[in-house]
Amino acid sequence: MSPQPCTLCGRLTPPEHQEEHHLVPRAKGGTETITVCRNCGDQVHRLFSLEELAREYHTVERLRTHPDMQRWILWVRRQRGFEFAMKTKKKRRRQSGR
Repeated sequence: MSPQPCTLCGRLTPPEHQEEHHLVPRAKGGTETITVCRNCGDQVHRLFSLEELAREYHTVERLRTHPDMQRWILWVRRQRGFEFAMKTKKKRRRQSGR
């Protein structure tokens, strides 16, 4: 298997970072797959429930046009490599008396 572009973000992805993503989840009867990088596959499942994927986001075009996916794609295209830590916003503690 050779590097292939991720169907969602377009990055050339080495085989060890590729996965097949079911456009309609298997649990909902889906059989059609697309090749994506693991980062995009993980992000899709962070953003959408299985029900949402089956009902609303079952095409590449629909996934790509969701505002959160658009932001993700712009961000991930700027990353080097495929193994990086996802940064999450931490709640700041309010300091009292200072």
